[in-house]
This record gives sequence, structure tokens and C-alpha cells, in this order.
Amino acid sequence: MPRRRSTILIVDADRGDREFLGALLKHHRYAVLQAGDYWDAVDLYQQFPGRIDLLLTALALPGDNGYELARALFRRDDRLRALFVSAPTGAIVSPYYHMPSNGRHMLQKPLDADAVLEGVRFALRSRRRELKHAETERGGPHLIKESLTNNN
Repeated sequence: MPRRRSTILIVDADRGDREFLGALLKHHRYAVLQAGDYWDAVDLYQQFPGRIDLLLTALALPGDNGYELARALFRRDDRLRALFVSAPTGAIVSPYYHMPSNGRHMLQKPLDADAVLEGVRFALRSRRRELKHAETERGGPHLIKESLTNNN
């Protein structure tokens, strides 16, 4: 039986980055959905008839931020994984959410195709329930999904 293609929801207000990510991931045989803001992403997620495997979202979004979007979608499907994209200013909001501004679940702009593909593969392979503090390759603590779903 052939494996199902992973479906990735890309959310970024920057149309150029969205198009770059979409083209790159489609070229590597991922199914891709795209939204430009928090509310369009929530609507698209709710209306999509299949399963979305990965949320690839910018931190800064119209409507709300990428962490809040991930939190909202994790409540709907605990199998969903997330990969965040940040411009340098993302480092400012990350500590507020007890999230690092770098690590394996964070891509930095400007985007690099190899880094995107590596991040997507890593995120899709991540265990369903990860530890609250997982060690990154850089050796520092990396707060992930549990932090988002349990943080009020």
C-alpha cells in the first residue's frame, strides 16, 4: 500500500515566503495548503477534509501569532506537529511564550531551502508526545508542543 503524502499547512503573511515554501515543498512531493493570516489558517484547517500533518507558520501573523495558532490547532489534533519561521524580531516574542528563538523547531529568515527541508523532515519525524525539555543539537533546552498546550 502506498504511503500517504504528508500535508503541510503554510501560514505566512509574506506572500513571497509563502510561495517559496509552497513551491519547494510541492517539488518534494508534499501536499501543501496556504494561508496568509491566523484566521484564514484556522478556517482552512477546520474545512480541510483530510489530516494536516505539519503546521509551518511564521511567528508574526495578522490576527494573532504563530504560537497561538499552533496552540489552537494542537487542541484540535494532538498528532499535529509545528515548525516555526521567524524573522530576527521573533526573538523578542519567543521568551514571552517560553519558547526559544532558535533550535530544531525554528527556521530563521531569510529562508534557506536545505534548512527548510531538514526542518520539515525533523518535525514530521518528531514523536507524538515529546518531552517538555528536549535537547537540541546545539545542546540547549527546547520547549515544544507540551509547553504550548499547557501554557496559559
